[in-house]
Amino acid sequence: MAEMLFHGNLMTGASGSVLLPGTAYLLNFSQDLWLSQFQIQAPTGGKLAFFTEHLPKEFENKLHYLMAADGHDVEPMEEESSMDCADIVDAGIEHVKEKKWAEVIGASFLTIIPSIFGIAVLAASFSKKLSSWGKQALQFAKSGACGVVFAAAIFLLMPESIELVKAGKESESLAAGVWGAAVIGGWFLGVLIDHSCSSSHGCGLRNQLRMWSQKSTADVRPGILKSQRTAAPKIPR
Repeated sequence: MAEMLFHGNLMTGASGSVLLPGTAYLLNFSQDLWLSQFQIQAPTGGKLAFFTEHLPKEFENKLHYLMAADGHDVEPMEEESSMDCADIVDAGIEHVKEKKWAEVIGASFLTIIPSIFGIAVLAASFSKKLSSWGKQALQFAKSGACGVVFAAAIFLLMPESIELVKAGKESESLAAGVWGAAVIGGWFLGVLIDHSCSSSHGCGLRNQLRMWSQKSTADVRPGILKSQRTAAPKIPR
């Protein structure tokens, strides 16, 4: 029934309106007030199920999202997102959620590799025989640590701070992956272009810039020397 109502005609519910059970509403929040209130006509002694596009906690600020007429908070008996729900054929079958232990342990191990590598390099630096190896390996440890911070910023912080990143995507994790891959891909593209231009003889933009900078330096130097010569006072003998 809920799916049929979602695909049907939605009624518009403005702030302060009364919502009736068994009806699908498109809620319009108040643009002038910081709080939008909707009254729900609930049956006495009955139970209600709400099917929404967002979890109600997303709109919680200073007040609870569901309150009784006397002002007390009303807590739901069960609250679950459709992203975590599974298709259950029989209502009596309990669905066991799959626990991806291998992915979690593998990701944790990859995250702490730079820290472990740094400790190994620090221990090797105390030995004279391994000091040269430690200095060379420290460069890779710094690169790995930089990669972890870079990935955390791109795949976690930036997608969470920008609202429309997941627009048109099936899930939030997919949107974060596409966002991070696009940013890193653009960075690698710039690196490849830089290396290809520096290694190939056909790219003359960098050479032209260097010639222009050298010419500008050569044009400035005589003027500086000339001004220094004319400004020097003559000392009588």
